[in-house]
Amino acid sequence: MLVKQSSHPSIPSIALFLLAICGLGCLLYGFYFSRVVSNVGLLLSGTFALIHWKDLGVLLKDKWFYTIIGIVGIVIISDVLWEGKNFFMYHGVMKAALLVYPMLLYTVLKKYASLKFWIPMVIIVSVLLSTIYSLSAYIIDFEHINQSYKSSGILPVLSYGDHIRIAWMSVISIVLAFQCLGSTSSRALKIFLYSFIVLELVFLHILGSKTGLITLYIALFVLFLYALPTKYVWLSPLIIAVIIALPIAAYHIFPTFKERVHFIKYDFEHYSQGRYRPGLSDAIRLYSIQAGMSFIKESPILGKGFSRLRNLTREWYVKEQPDVPPSSYFLPSSEFIIYWAGGGLLGLMAIMWHILYPFFKRELVRDKFFVAFFLGAAVCFLFETPLEGQLPLFVYGFFISWFWLMAKYFHHEHYSGNNLTS
Repeated sequence: MLVKQSSHPSIPSIALFLLAICGLGCLLYGFYFSRVVSNVGLLLSGTFALIHWKDLGVLLKDKWFYTIIGIVGIVIISDVLWEGKNFFMYHGVMKAALLVYPMLLYTVLKKYASLKFWIPMVIIVSVLLSTIYSLSAYIIDFEHINQSYKSSGILPVLSYGDHIRIAWMSVISIVLAFQCLGSTSSRALKIFLYSFIVLELVFLHILGSKTGLITLYIALFVLFLYALPTKYVWLSPLIIAVIIALPIAAYHIFPTFKERVHFIKYDFEHYSQGRYRPGLSDAIRLYSIQAGMSFIKESPILGKGFSRLRNLTREWYVKEQPDVPPSSYFLPSSEFIIYWAGGGLLGLMAIMWHILYPFFKRELVRDKFFVAFFLGAAVCFLFETPLEGQLPLFVYGFFISWFWLMAKYFHHEHYSGNNLTS
């Protein structure tokens, strides 16, 4: 006698699904509101990935995954060599999160096909709510915020006021919106996504984050260039002209953008003449790079040790830039310099291997969404530190994993919103 099997998911499968959702939800919530919740999300995510460890063999055969192991491992090894048994007290261990994100997303996307659609949609909605928060604050206090942009003021944002990361999330959400547009036939959803893209374009120019705008223009250029048929590639200069027109138009439309441009010019005039004035962000960025270059000159082969960079930077400021207050001391503002200064030639090779390898892989280069994200990220490594700090690590680690896995392993699979726990 045949026993009819239930079509409903089992309790263990529901529990695993909830574990994945809670992990993803805590990571996203933690980015905006709580580092503690972000840590919980990382723990849940790691647990889910380890439960499905048999599925991770594919990643262990992927050479780019080893570049991630490289940029994590070189820091941890350096910390062990310099700090011994106290290595876990330094930031090297935190970088291990870069290994968790691809393992989590690979196992989640392999097991729950519908999340290929719902993960980016939830992120888009979260960015929309964050944007509404910031724009509402701007509307309520319009005059004061405009005035603050004449110095070093910035629009109120979530994520502990980190406008650089909020701006980058906004750019990433635009790329995700274009990705979702290619996977839906719903007219209402397409209207929503196009409206969202326009709103984020406006928001990014009101916010005026240089990093956000650079990554935005790179992403737009890549997306539009890839959309051109081969025989129309000669139109690419027109795309560049349209993108150049965006900041020009923004300068005349948005007061905050205009004041930001004036402040950048004012900032440059001061630090180019060797004069320091409190609140000059680009000057501090330049000083931090000078500090990093001095460490490289002292020890270009072996490096100074990642765990020692913060104290070395503090000592450099006291000696070379005594007018800069301690609150403005921060690590060299370039991921390449940090890895060279901290890990010597091996550190530089590790970060270069990670950045350059994807450009030699056809399955990655041919995917416009991966390139739109990664090219901007690679440029940011020149003057930003996406791998230093818990929240920056989340933004880079999670989304490089998303676009990489979607390009290489899930590119041709169908998106849908059904069978969540199947």
